[in-house]
Amino acid sequence: APAQTGKASTALNANFIEGTRALPFGSSPDTLDGSLPGDVGFDPIGFSTAPFASFNNPLYVEGDFMSDLEWLREAELAHGRIAQLAVVGFVWPGLFGTFPGSDEFGGADAYSELNPFKALTTVPESAIYQII
Repeated sequence: APAQTGKASTALNANFIEGTRALPFGSSPDTLDGSLPGDVGFDPIGFSTAPFASFNNPLYVEGDFMSDLEWLREAELAHGRIAQLAVVGFVWPGLFGTFPGSDEFGGADAYSELNPFKALTTVPESAIYQII
């Protein structure tokens, strides 16, 4: 068998660097060069090599928009903040109580269930559609 050269290529046409700070026995794409905070080369699936910024923005012009890696960073920050708000919304009713409902949307006690799992069966249907 031929000897390994330290880099491998995938169907994504990205070079992978062998041995990173994240996984000394693994590899990472060469797009992860340590230029962003927290970048230690962990990308076993190769998301950093895909053209996400141009795919999600029809007005994308090379050099006039954030790079694909910056776009992934912004998306991760946004999803992390939404997840933090979801945890607060899950814990809040048990700690501080609920807000009153209105007569137009299920009555004044429609949102009074403190157990988050039981609340799914007591809130009005229109509130469930907001979640979905």
